[in-house]
Amino acid sequence: MMKKIFFILSFIFIIIGCEGGNGSNSIEFTKITKSNFKNVIKAYNDFKILTLINILWYGRYITLNTTQGEHSCKDGGNYSIKDISSDKKKIVFKNCKLDNDENTNGILYITKNSNTLEFNNIKDNFTSIDITLNGTMQFKTSGSNINEINTNFSTIDLMYKDKGYALHAKNLKYQANLQNNTYKRNLDGLISSSDTKWLKITTIKTLKTNSNDVCPHEGNVKIKGMNNYINLLFTSTFNVDIYFNGSSNILHSYNSCKDLPKTFIIK
Repeated sequence: MMKKIFFILSFIFIIIGCEGGNGSNSIEFTKITKSNFKNVIKAYNDFKILTLINILWYGRYITLNTTQGEHSCKDGGNYSIKDISSDKKKIVFKNCKLDNDENTNGILYITKNSNTLEFNNIKDNFTSIDITLNGTMQFKTSGSNINEINTNFSTIDLMYKDKGYALHAKNLKYQANLQNNTYKRNLDGLISSSDTKWLKITTIKTLKTNSNDVCPHEGNVKIKGMNNYINLLFTSTFNVDIYFNGSSNILHSYNSCKDLPKTFIIK
């Protein structure tokens, strides 16, 4: 299943935006400098890739058999369904293997008419990554195609087991839709990684990507830590230019979004 997801990702590789701030005494933010900005970009880029895997992977839940009672999972384990209302179902997963490289536990609520998923400590263990989710995800579809996604996660925790590399998010909101063959995306929230403390993410200008392209041709992302910040400007030539603390001088330029630093490799 993961290889299938990676194959899909190679066609719809998404760049989403980042801003950062330091408005909470309970959170320690990263001090962004001209020497560590690549680690900051890497945290953003890694999280973007893994978040997209989450969205694609969990989208399969809207197609589950939701008849009340006990159900066997494809490759082992089970899940049980309980009707909460005429439209809302409670699903409890117990070592459920919907694919042979994955194991799911936790509670999920599905509201079928609105294609809404509510995650209550859903834990997915893959061969190479572990994911724990709390929050909601809503899909809007046209036929069998998903053309709009809205997510609101109170927490996301991801562990890239092969490298011992962790990613975390709090109060993360992500919206994406397809209009006139253009993907439009916005992201707001807090992220951290094994290499960084907390960063606040905000999309300053919606990122736009043609449906037949890999990288955005427009958009502005701001990643802010403790006092300092960087902007990622996505251009019509598919370059990504990095600016530090609002300077008009380019700190660094990447020829493509695919050249941004990352730990997680799409195969």
